[in-house]
Amino acid sequence: MRRRMLAQFAGWRPQRRAAWFTQPAPRDAPLIGVTGPAHGGRSGWAFTWLALRSAGAHVRRLRPPFRAEALEGIAGIVIGGGAHVSPERYAESPSIEYVYDEERDEFEWRVLQHAMHLTLPLLGICRGAQLLNVFRGGSLYQNLPEDIPGLHLRRHVTARKHVDLVPGSRLAELMHTRSVLVNSLHRQGVRNLGEGLSVSARDRDGIVQAIEASSGPFLLGVQWHPEYLFRAPAQRRIFAALVGAARANARTVHAACSG
Repeated sequence: MRRRMLAQFAGWRPQRRAAWFTQPAPRDAPLIGVTGPAHGGRSGWAFTWLALRSAGAHVRRLRPPFRAEALEGIAGIVIGGGAHVSPERYAESPSIEYVYDEERDEFEWRVLQHAMHLTLPLLGICRGAQLLNVFRGGSLYQNLPEDIPGLHLRRHVTARKHVDLVPGSRLAELMHTRSVLVNSLHRQGVRNLGEGLSVSARDRDGIVQAIEASSGPFLLGVQWHPEYLFRAPAQRRIFAALVGAARANARTVHAACSG
């Protein structure tokens, strides 16, 4: 039942759904790890699994505590959405009352250390984009409506917010568009940009909506949730790009080991 509901939400045609769910992944399908909280987070995980699986990847769920063996064979990483990143991670004190998930912060921090060491392709979704920025030395707005006077956040899971992509950015090139409608479920946002990162999208209020590595391996963070929008071709291309980068990375590692 849950698979049927997910497929309907994602826009799959009834006559194609059954064949798709039983179709084996390609022989060269890379293994993508998707992080999340120790408890809960089922919808985000399910939709991300669906998006990655449709892009031709095997998918493994990664949850606290950190276990190095869980990362064996991983060719790419998705840092998923969820709770706010603790401001202690960017040397600030909390400005709002909030119960931070410090166990998850520490877990994903170690996953990022592992991924950066191996130059694995990375995609950050919402909280994941924020954590990527903090990991690179950046900081966040802890609560956008309070930190930016006059800003009114509109939370919605469907695509209603206009986002403008930076021409020439990796994101603009892979999405094949200059602007896109996205959902909005966040209250934090990128403030000071981390080292080696550049802004690749902003909303009409000027708030950063996507960041990416200026050079080097695939590293992209989007403030919205493309997993809930992947019936749209432009959103599916985000996952396809990650899977493609992970596949290429896995081949490079295999070739080096074989040599």
